[in-house]
Amino acid sequence: MKLIIIVVGLLVLLGGGGAAGYFFLLHDGELDVAEAEPERPPVYVDLNEIAVPQYGKSRIVSTIRLRVSIQVNDEQTRRKAYQRLTLFKDAFLKDLNGGSLRRDEGARVIDLVSIKRRLKARAEAILGRANVRAILLTQAYEI
Repeated sequence: MKLIIIVVGLLVLLGGGGAAGYFFLLHDGELDVAEAEPERPPVYVDLNEIAVPQYGKSRIVSTIRLRVSIQVNDEQTRRKAYQRLTLFKDAFLKDLNGGSLRRDEGARVIDLVSIKRRLKARAEAILGRANVRAILLTQAYEI
């Protein structure tokens, strides 16, 4: 019984040593590791502040001010976006104007998630879905 355990142990050691030797001799000791493509740094398009009026029954009751940045894929898309800043502002104001930007009617909390989703859809319509990574709201406050 002891002899069988010793023989099996020697076979395992020889097999492991043989595999390591085979690997290093044939591959010159280098590992074939697929290099991951380095992640590109984020590229942003900064829009000036957007003021969205909030209407009451017959008048403007407050204004919500948003500072919006669009994260795009590359510098070329950024240049294209800067050429279309007026289109972005127009589309964003059309989408946000006239409706409530709050989570619940009567609440004082601005619904940032909904605003980002709506603005991303508008930005994708202008630049293309593949070119817009995210919408970032860097400021949102009410006056």
